[in-house]
Amino acid sequence: MNDPLKQLLGFHGVLRRALRTLQSLGDRPPGAVTAADVAPLIALLNGPVVFHDIDEESLLIPLILERLGPGVDVDPGLQRCQRDHEHLEAQIEALLPHLQAISAGDPSDPEVLLSAATRLTALLLPHLDLEEQLIFPIARRLLTPADLKFMRAALDARESARRGAPPEVEGGAKFAELIIDET
Repeated sequence: MNDPLKQLLGFHGVLRRALRTLQSLGDRPPGAVTAADVAPLIALLNGPVVFHDIDEESLLIPLILERLGPGVDVDPGLQRCQRDHEHLEAQIEALLPHLQAISAGDPSDPEVLLSAATRLTALLLPHLDLEEQLIFPIARRLLTPADLKFMRAALDARESARRGAPPEVEGGAKFAELIIDET
């Protein structure tokens, strides 16, 4: 996909499906959730979700702020978006040990899963709406073709770094180093 904004937005559908999956796992009786059930969630929460947040925090939002320029009042929505990411990380960090315990063979606890699903849904759905209704329209309006090209290169470099391949695109190497250092 060439349009980096569409790529980031497209991931929102993955996040919504993950919330529904987590909710459905919490609806099962104690011990009924298996390692195979939680494996995709663990992989998603430990990888793509982390990278998606990094892409927004380290790439998209800074580019928007750069285009807004100094002395411009930052939209409270941008600030809320950044705070939301911190809260989401905390919720995910609280959930992962239970998912990992299930993966290791411990019985599932529906209350823990439902509670996590409720908290994540209450935080994530309004956050996704904020991004879709405010952040991405601002990005569409402000970012230049060069910004989008840089974003594409950075996203490609991150993917290459994740796979262990050297970045092929100029400008992307710097971002790949940032990602490698943060993981």
